[in-house]
Amino acid sequence: MQYYSDEQRWLLEPDPPPRRRTRPGPGLMALGALCVAAVAAVAWWAQPDDVGADLQTVVTRPDTSTSSTSAPSTTVALRPTTSLVAAPATVSADGGRLPATSDGASDELSAPAESTSSSSSSSSSSSSSTTSMPTTTTAPTSTTEPTTPAATDCFELVMRDDFDGTELQGHWQRYSAGGSHSVHDDKRPEAITVADGKLVITAQVDANGKSFGGGMRHSYSQTYGRYAFRVRVDRDSTNSTSGVILTWPESGNQPRDGESNIWETLHLPGSRSPYYSFIHEMNDDRADGVAQTRFVHNADASQWQTMVMEWTPGSITVQRAGDSTVHRIDQDAKGNLVPNVAHHLTVQLDLFKDGLAGAEPVHMEVDWIEVYRYCGT
Repeated sequence: MQYYSDEQRWLLEPDPPPRRRTRPGPGLMALGALCVAAVAAVAWWAQPDDVGADLQTVVTRPDTSTSSTSAPSTTVALRPTTSLVAAPATVSADGGRLPATSDGASDELSAPAESTSSSSSSSSSSSSSTTSMPTTTTAPTSTTEPTTPAATDCFELVMRDDFDGTELQGHWQRYSAGGSHSVHDDKRPEAITVADGKLVITAQVDANGKSFGGGMRHSYSQTYGRYAFRVRVDRDSTNSTSGVILTWPESGNQPRDGESNIWETLHLPGSRSPYYSFIHEMNDDRADGVAQTRFVHNADASQWQTMVMEWTPGSITVQRAGDSTVHRIDQDAKGNLVPNVAHHLTVQLDLFKDGLAGAEPVHMEVDWIEVYRYCGT
């Protein structure tokens, strides 16, 4: 039998039977009595009558073993007492966004053709320091939702969507065409469905063998705020898709007005682990628009993950629920690192290539989303 730890051994293996002394049989008792009689015959005095009784006495020791010992509990802090700061870095592994605008008359938006994506092969990056956590012997199941980290500043809830019913709420607007990464990044409204209390974006192939994904934006925009959500995406053997939830500038002017990719899987070979956050600088003077800070989350994005970003005038922090690491970037003297203009939330399953033909569809699922406004000073 295999055990996960010494502490669990007592839960899985029965205790051994207690050791007892065996009561002497009749033959041994008769021999003892004969010896006593022989001694009495040659003794100068009479043997006391209780000697035979003493020789037949059996002592039974009480069973002192116990299985009531409980394994030590482990308490995991969701947020360390000090923030962990990551230095800015230049990274070129970004998932470009759809800087769409709308007059609010329709829930479908046309995406422009420009792209903010670039090759990841020549990128340099830095990630925040990490706080080590106690290890556990068994991983939580995908249905177990860790506690969402508590707010650290003044934030007021303005929207929560649990995606009940079968239709999107009116404050969401689907993208209706086009994409931002390449000619292959085709986003269509039919890729987005709502069922079983989840938003689902499905990257798939149409009747002509063309791959397409989907995306949508929230109609509410704000400067500073808190965003929280629970999300997962299927693994993709073709490395064609990247799931992302981000804030995009309401002006549509990126890189001038920044971009904050809270949860992004990229389209790298292999599994969906790790995944990333990218905070794009404002007023980026690089021609390719990829001056950004990257945070690495050492977890599997194909499993449910809860993410939180807090955006204030002085900093942006990103944290994964269940991990005590708080990734942080502080505003610099030029005011470029932390955006100071209005952004809106977008949810996208991007295509980096037309590669899904003959493969299984890729599903991105969102359980819930919360948006808070900043009420601090």
